[in-house]
Order: sequence, then C-alpha cells, then structure tokens
Amino acid sequence: MNRKRTSGAAAVASSVFLVVFFFAPVVSYSQSVDILYAYKNGVRSCNPSGGIINNTNQAQYEACIASYKYPPANITGRSTLAYTLLSIGAPPFPAQVLVTQGNFSAVVYFRGSNVVAAEQPSFIGGPRPIINPPGVVRILNTSLGWLPYGQLNFTVLLENASDAPILASPDSPGYPAMVYLQFPGYGINFTSGGTTWIGANIIGSCQYPWSPGTVCRVSQLVPNYSLPTNKSFTYFIEVRGAAGEEQFFYRQAFEGQIPPSGTTDSWVSQFIARVNQARGGAKLAENSTLDRFAGVRFATAASQPDISDYGLGSDVASFFGHGAEPTIEEVLLYPQSYPDPAAYASYLQTYAPGHWSALINGNYSQFGYYVGSGPYESVRLPCPVTEIPQAGLNITQFFEQAGCSVSTQKTTWLVIILGN
Repeated sequence: MNRKRTSGAAAVASSVFLVVFFFAPVVSYSQSVDILYAYKNGVRSCNPSGGIINNTNQAQYEACIASYKYPPANITGRSTLAYTLLSIGAPPFPAQVLVTQGNFSAVVYFRGSNVVAAEQPSFIGGPRPIINPPGVVRILNTSLGWLPYGQLNFTVLLENASDAPILASPDSPGYPAMVYLQFPGYGINFTSGGTTWIGANIIGSCQYPWSPGTVCRVSQLVPNYSLPTNKSFTYFIEVRGAAGEEQFFYRQAFEGQIPPSGTTDSWVSQFIARVNQARGGAKLAENSTLDRFAGVRFATAASQPDISDYGLGSDVASFFGHGAEPTIEEVLLYPQSYPDPAAYASYLQTYAPGHWSALINGNYSQFGYYVGSGPYESVRLPCPVTEIPQAGLNITQFFEQAGCSVSTQKTTWLVIILGN
C-alpha cells in the first residue's frame, strides 16, 4: 500500500516538474540599451566656449554631458527552464520592443534572449508610439525593376487600412506619413555602446492627408552596389505617421531579388538581328578576334568608368600590333534595364542616335562583343542629355554641366566592336 502511494506521489511530482519545466516562466532575463543622444534638456550648456573640443577641455566636456545622460533603458522578460536549458519554447522577449529614455525612443530587435540590433526612429517628445499596430497600414505590393542607364527602381504600394486619416510623421511634424526602405548596402549600420544600430533610408511620403482606404504609391531609384541578380535577400519597409491621436512605427520584412539583366548571348543575337534589319542588305557578321578584343576593352574601360572609351587607342595598339591597326569603332552600351532587345534597339534610335548610327554604318561588316558586369556612371533621370558624343570625355563633368546628377553604380556592360 505504501509503495502505491509513493508511486502516485512520484507521478504527481513528475507532472508538476514537467509543467514547471516547459510552461512556467520562472527564469528572469534582463537587457539594457543606451539610446543614442538621449540627453536631458540643458546638455548644450556643456559646449565649451567657441564650440571647439580639444585635448584640454575634452575630459571636462565628456564628464559634463555624462551628467545629462538618461540612465540606460532596462528591458526585462521571463521564460521557462526548457527555453533556458534547451532553447525550446517561447523566448523571454518579443521580436521587437519599444524602449524609452526620457523623450527618446528606440526599437530593439531580439533573437531569442539576445539583442541583435536597435533602431532609433527619431520619436522625440509626444506620446509613446505604437509598434506595428494592426489595421493601420497595409503593404499591397513591392517591386524592383530596371530603368534606362541600368538604374534600379523600387516601388511600394501601401493602403491606409484604418478608419482615420494618417496625418504626419512623428519625427517630421507637418509632413505626410513617411516611407522608408532598408536593404543590404542601403541603410545605416554601425556599432555604438555594444549595440548594432541600424536605420532605413527615406524613399518618399504619402499624400497629405492620407485618407482611409486610399492607396499610396512611393517610387525611388536605389543603388545596387553589391546585390547579385537572382539571389534572394531580406529588405524592410517602414512607415511612420500618426492615425488619430496615436503615433505609430510600422515595419515589415520582405524577401526579394534583383531581376536579371537578361543580356545573354541569345539577347545579343536578337539585338544584332534587329540592327541588321535596319542595315538592309549589309549585315554584320560575328568575328572571334573582335570578340576577344571586346573582352580586353571591357576590362580597360570598366577600370576607369568616368572616362568615355577609356584606353581605346592603347588597347588597339597593344592587341593588334603597331603598324597593323585596323579601322574599328567601339560602342559601349548598358542594356540591363531592357529584357526585350527590340525595345532596346528602339530606345537607342531615339535617345542615342550616335551609337545607333555606328551600328548601322555600312563601312563595317563584322562585329565582336563582350558582356560583363562592372561600375559605370549612372545618370539620374530626367536629364536633357542622353548620349556621350565622343571618346575621352569626363562623363561626370559632362552630365553635371548639363544640370544632371551622376553617381557610380554597377550594371551590365555590352561592349560591341565594329570592324572590317
């Protein structure tokens, strides 16, 4: 009889242990974050006379501003023994937590019990914002696509899903709700105080006021310095605004990829076929020697993308030998934004007539080509100048003198060498 009681008690104790082990939040966790520039009013009084900090006054200045710093924000949570020992079950912290120090706020991102990043969305003063409120913003669609000159265009469609107008961004009073984008290589990322701080870049704003049920379209040219085509990456859309009396910070992750340029051997073959149609009976024939030279020209020209046809003369002399230099012409193209070769041929006829004239010049009967990926001078559209007229020009200066903005980006090159 005593054995049965002992066995029953053991079973109860075992059940209680399992419940505590897997379900009872008995383990405490704590993390702290020191928000950037979270100082109390009056910190400006620490600035030295003349505003210059040097070796003489630096220690005094740092001690002064430290006295105005708010204490670090402390984040607490609880979890189970199962999570602590085996990483099974719910972690002690949600994926993201809004913390405050005085009038300063930051969003802290957790993976399990560890802080992986923090973001300061510049909510200074006013009510505490709501993080990812349901039924306020709905992201309907996002897309990445190519434009002329190989520019990458990002577009997002958003809907005001609430029953109140979205009036203004909390960190930009008087302006409409602001839309931000963050993806690898496009955003802020640095470490301070042991915390990795991230940030998104603004890409536009929605109309003011943003009425309930209406759709907002934001589009922006973005750089593509390091993102490969056909490879997925994670990016984030953020919307900051105020619905009714409440400020909000909405952030959503997406998986995307840069669409391929489509400039394959088949693409080039179709493009040359369209060129040959325009040439009439004098068709261009591919030449393997000119193919090899086109590869040489890509390597040289891409090494100095801000100079048009850089190094052409020296490459001709080196490749073909002095005294036997052929009559050739080089056409450098950036067709990444055109998956349809016929559409690109039409584009050249309209916006690059000098390049098109070279391609259909009856004095040339052969061609070679090379496709590569490299840096180039990207011109922000609209721009009144659409074509480089000659070799040896400083491309940046040429477009800036026309009132256009230029930046170095990465794109697909199509080098075509024409000859006899």
